Amino acid sequence: ASRGLGDVYKRQKSFRNWAYGNLTCFSQEHMQTFGYLCAMLPLVEELYDTKEEKAEALERHITLFNTEAQVGSICNGIVCGMEEANANGQCTPEVINSVKVALIGPTSAIGDSLWVATIIPIMLTICLSIAQGMQPSMAWIGAAVYLIAYPVITCILSRKLFFFGYKSGLEGMSSFMATGKMDILTNTMN
Repeated sequence: ASRGLGDVYKRQKSFRNWAYGNLTCFSQEHMQTFGYLCAMLPLVEELYDTKEEKAEALERHITLFNTEAQVGSICNGIVCGMEEANANGQCTPEVINSVKVALIGPTSAIGDSLWVATIIPIMLTICLSIAQGMQPSMAWIGAAVYLIAYPVITCILSRKLFFFGYKSGLEGMSSFMATGKMDILTNTMN
């Protein structure tokens, strides 16, 4: 019987675990490893039946993991799709580990360049301009706009990338990397 993540709830739970917990256990030794592992828990529970299979899958995800959290959510989505393929005998654990490690660097570079160095400063500039243009007693509106816009935009971007990664899975990323588009995008963002 085919095992899968047909239940969208499990994928959404995995995304939420990552979105809200990617830095909760951050340390210089483990980086985002435990946040990543927490995101994989609902999938491992759903996809594997025996304790041995679950232990093997969790062991796969306790290796060092560190990326930019918003853009890096595409890694989680891809690995979710690959874990599903692995549970159905269409992928190997070695391929999952290789792809996960290969995506950490590019998603970090793209995420830091696009999100941290571009989008956040632009949002801050807009909100500071709003605050400066207001009467002193109303300047808090600029901060309020930022406090609302930042999490909403972050959630939308991360969620879209996570589910895009899940849908594209191994085949989509393999073709993306094989055509050199990943290198072009990474070099452009640096």
